[in-house]
Amino acid sequence: MSFLSAEPLLIERLQARVDGVRKVVAVGELAELAKGGEALPALFVLPAALTLKSTDASKSKARYEEEWLVVLMVKSARQSAAGVEAQRAQAGPLLLQVFQALAGWAPATHLSALEPVTPPAPAMEGVFAYFPLAFRTAFHVTTAA
Repeated sequence: MSFLSAEPLLIERLQARVDGVRKVVAVGELAELAKGGEALPALFVLPAALTLKSTDASKSKARYEEEWLVVLMVKSARQSAAGVEAQRAQAGPLLLQVFQALAGWAPATHLSALEPVTPPAPAMEGVFAYFPLAFRTAFHVTTAA
């Protein structure tokens, strides 16, 4: 068990469960995706927040919540109202698959089931659109004995 241990598990789950995306990657590979757009639509996974929720009296045990973003990146052939509409039409069914793959799923025995939480707003940048979903999991850590 370690902090950020959910990332490879989320990527693996999304690769297995979401049809219609060409890549599922960690955020470090985002720049490569945006270069040509040939690998789109794609999902990228990134940690969004780490919150200490509680500690025991001795401060040697803690409960943390970790939030993860799964961002769908799509590309339109042009910057226009029709292009934005095409992006939304493509994104909707893929976002539903992401939700169905992750909501309620426990990535590992030390992680709680993923709970959907409010994501940031979608973003548009040129011909690219980014549609995020957010999920929260919790885990416990202790000091070494």
